[in-house]
Amino acid sequence: MHSLLVEVYADAYAHRVATGNPFASPGAFAERLERHRARPGFSWVGAWSDGELVGYAYGQRPDPRYWLGDELADEREPLSAMRLFVTNELMVRQAWRDQGLGRLLHDALANAQQEVTHLGLYVRPDNEPAIHLYTRLGYQRIGPRQLAYEGSPLFDVMVRVVAKDA
Repeated sequence: MHSLLVEVYADAYAHRVATGNPFASPGAFAERLERHRARPGFSWVGAWSDGELVGYAYGQRPDPRYWLGDELADEREPLSAMRLFVTNELMVRQAWRDQGLGRLLHDALANAQQEVTHLGLYVRPDNEPAIHLYTRLGYQRIGPRQLAYEGSPLFDVMVRVVAKDA
């Protein structure tokens, strides 16, 4: 599956791959994917059509302080009570966009998580369609985060509190 996930990435982010930025290369993505897969709570969901993987989302359960970074972590509620699941990647092949697959993938991944108090993700500030979706889903921007990868863009950190059962 690893090479198939990288193939979908190369299609979904072809415009970024074409920039030549080291962070956007399929090889760099493949390395990040391997690191993410090794982390606690890794899970993923995929959307298929006629045997073709047309999109997927995956995430894991990082330590909140690590994921938020020191500056943002210090501003949050007590981290010891935060049970966080983050979506590392959500992507849809170009030919399959604007059909609601992003939301379906997000919801399938989020709804599969047990005992989670918060959902989180990083999003590029210039990715207006994604920000619009995440805002509609209840995420709030809490600040910027620079990752320690070569060529990494500045991301917006978004977090959503998971509704507690009454």
